[in-house]
Amino acid sequence: MTCPGRKPNNRISPNEWYDKLFQDLKAAEVATENTTKYREKIERQLDSLKIEDLETDNDKNTELTSRINDTAGWIRKLKKVYNHVELEIELLSAAKTAAEMSLQNKSVPHDVNKFCLILRDRRAAYEAVQDTVEEELRREAKLIEAAKATLSQKCNQSFDLICQLKAMHNEIRVDLQEKRTSMSMDCNQISSKTKQIQPELMLPQVIKGEEEMRAMKTMDRIKNAEAIMNFAQVVRDDIYKEIVKTEDAILNHKQKTDYEYHKRMHEIGIALEELQWQKKNIEDEMESLNDLLQNLQDSLESKTNKLKVIETRIETTPIDKCSEAYQTLNEEGTRLRTLQKSLQKSMANTKGKINGLKSTLHVIENNLRDKLITQQLDQACMEERKK
Repeated sequence: MTCPGRKPNNRISPNEWYDKLFQDLKAAEVATENTTKYREKIERQLDSLKIEDLETDNDKNTELTSRINDTAGWIRKLKKVYNHVELEIELLSAAKTAAEMSLQNKSVPHDVNKFCLILRDRRAAYEAVQDTVEEELRREAKLIEAAKATLSQKCNQSFDLICQLKAMHNEIRVDLQEKRTSMSMDCNQISSKTKQIQPELMLPQVIKGEEEMRAMKTMDRIKNAEAIMNFAQVVRDDIYKEIVKTEDAILNHKQKTDYEYHKRMHEIGIALEELQWQKKNIEDEMESLNDLLQNLQDSLESKTNKLKVIETRIETTPIDKCSEAYQTLNEEGTRLRTLQKSLQKSMANTKGKINGLKSTLHVIENNLRDKLITQQLDQACMEERKK
């Protein structure tokens, strides 16, 4: 078998052969030493880079851990505020509903008060006096209107606050969601040993100062939410206080007005009794005067008949005018004529008295009718107010 190779041109001696071999070995040794030094240098550089990478990773892990702790703290604060805002929305909504119900309930006393004032205007045609009942009714109307205005203002104020709380609730929810996502990404990055993190989980590069700005915005958001909640709590307390205050005020004034109604109706009742008693007395007196007038009429007729008899006897009987019989008849006639005139005068006076009593009775009856109508109107008001 022949070995492939370069065929030397010249033949050399053994000494030259050993020298050449030595030179080749020396060159190989030098080359090996050079490559060894280069390899060791590169290995040292790699070791240095590994150490730097480890230190960098440790620094990054420390930074991530610190950021995770900070984010967890913000999440706890935001969650607490988030729950408080949600609770405050429910409580303020309940207070707003209570205010709306109270405002709606004010329509009943308002309508009753309006009804009573209408009857009072109708009553003025029969009762000219402006008593304390009408004054209390007008005060009651102003009180109800003021209560409705206050409750309406509280409803509008609570509605605006609920809108602000809902907007703040949404902002906190978004901020909370962002921080949870950020913390999840940081946790995935720090727990990944192979560094093979999915691209969608990689955090964008954080600009210097951006975290501080986010923290300041979150803190401002929390402070703003707490301020709105504190104000909402004050408004909520004011709503319940106003509900109780207005209801008590209207109830107390209603009782006061009802008392004036009862007082006035009692006075009218007494007046009606007096008028009815006077009416009966006048009617009895008129009946007695009519009987008296009839007696006077009968007496006058009797005296007139007697006078006619005497005059007839004087005219038809021939009697000496100087005789005692004639004088007796003449005196009797004179006496009867005097009695006749007296009876006629008494009858005229009696008729005048009867006519005067009729006029008085007419006034009493009109007054009695007006008082009865006013009593019926007041009674209708009281029945309506009892509802």
